[in-house]
Amino acid sequence: MSTDGTREAKRTMDPEPRRPVRFTLIELLVVIAIIAILAGILLPVLATARERGRRAACLNNLDQIGTAVKMYSSDNDEWTPGNYYLLADHGLMPEVFLCPSDKDVVIAPSMDRTTFLRQNCSYQLVVYKHAGTGG
Repeated sequence: MSTDGTREAKRTMDPEPRRPVRFTLIELLVVIAIIAILAGILLPVLATARERGRRAACLNNLDQIGTAVKMYSSDNDEWTPGNYYLLADHGLMPEVFLCPSDKDVVIAPSMDRTTFLRQNCSYQLVVYKHAGTGG
């Protein structure tokens, strides 16, 4: 018996020739539905994580502003600055005055610091003057 004869014998033993495996439309729709459900669960979690990151950046900005106020008051006989324009001269970048969650922020490279702070400041500086301190 030759090798061709064994191949013919194997072919005759298989009752049905094998077809390529394909997905049916139902299986494909089920997979798409599962992916959509997982995306629906995951997207709110990602949005929450993004907002937590923005909160941390905002808190860091406020910390930097507080440090600049302390530096200013230390340099100026314990007087606090009357506005943010004075703090910009103490090493703060203008972007520190922006909350990351603000959507209506325009950052133009041609703006000077005063114009930038006047148009885009997210935080309000409240100066308290204590009685008997001269301020």
